[in-house]
This record gives sequence, structure tokens and C-alpha cells, in this order.
Amino acid sequence: LPTGHYLRGLALMSLSRNEDAIAAYSRAIELDPANDMAWHRRGAIKQQLGRFTEALADHNEAIRLNPEYAPHYALRALDHAGLGASAQEFQAIGITPGLFMPQVLHPVTNRRIEPLVKC
Repeated sequence: LPTGHYLRGLALMSLSRNEDAIAAYSRAIELDPANDMAWHRRGAIKQQLGRFTEALADHNEAIRLNPEYAPHYALRALDHAGLGASAQEFQAIGITPGLFMPQVLHPVTNRRIEPLVKC
């Protein structure tokens, strides 16, 4: 069952067994490619590992599958930040620089993330 692999991924992620969690989410995706949350979570782990290009691909797929779920977009913005996106690049993908969160550091790169939504 895809749900079992998804839940296994959650458990492994909580134990910081990141590569095993990625494998579990990959299996869930293989069995149910329309599971946007499996794409989302797998991308989140890849993001934590600094694998921003791979994370971006996963988050783009999650958005394609469920464009109504705002956290997909938040993680995709962090992927772009991890890849070193500038304010102009954020504008090009439809995110207004100067808006979002004041003075936020990316959890992996420790670089400042430009705010995206005014508080």
C-alpha cells in the first residue's frame, strides 16, 4: 500500500534516517504517483540535505498535482533560495521580493532568505 510507505517515510524522517525516508517516499510515489504529499515530503528531505535541484523537481510535481496546497509553494521558494535565487529571480517565478517573513535564514545554507509576504 502506498499509504504504508508514506507513513514509513514519516517515521524514518522523524528518526533522521533521511536516505531511508527518501526511499520510502519514492516507493509511495512509485505506487501512487498522484500522492502530492509524498512528493512534498521527499522534496523536504532532499532540501534538508542540500539537494536543492532534486527538491525543486519534487516540489514542482507536488504543485502540479495539488496547486491549492500553499506549503508546496513555500518549500519551492526555499529550494530557489537554496539555489541562490536573487530578488529578480523570485520576481520571475511570481514571488514578490520584500514580502513573506522578516530576516529568515535558510535552515541548510544559513543564508538570508529574502522576505516574500509582508507580516
